[in-house]
Amino acid sequence: MSIEGIPLVFTILADIDFNAPTAFGIPLGTLFIFWMLMNMNKQSQAQSGTKTVVATAFTSPNTMDVHLNNEVTADVVLFQHSEATFGGGQVMISYTVKIKESGTFVIAGGKVKSGNLSRSHCGTRQISGDAGDVISGAINCRGFTSGIWGVGAFRSASQVPKT
Repeated sequence: MSIEGIPLVFTILADIDFNAPTAFGIPLGTLFIFWMLMNMNKQSQAQSGTKTVVATAFTSPNTMDVHLNNEVTADVVLFQHSEATFGGGQVMISYTVKIKESGTFVIAGGKVKSGNLSRSHCGTRQISGDAGDVISGAINCRGFTSGIWGVGAFRSASQVPKT
């Protein structure tokens, strides 16, 4: 656009009523601003080379029902919440546990088959606490697209069942 065209653009824009509702019931000015922001966002992503990655997070209602071999009972470590977030080739399993018996435990999670965790899709984290402590944390493991996931508590890393 040449410099001579700029006053013409301002003149046209000055004559438009941006408060007038459109067929969508939204003021024209709001749609114009939204369009400009989306256009700027698209241009900045193209310049930086970034890509938008969609991650799906869900709380599985049956995760607490997935029992792992050698897992300590709920009388020792009680899982209050767990959630898996899948995206970018990784799985992050967030958990909240209440320790009922003082000690050190290993929290393990990942892809489960027949009560065992997959060696290639498993992560562990060691926790310690006193009876009554509530601990939240997360485990990362390699992503998977089929099967079920689970999380459990164990007395040691050697007790985590892996196949």
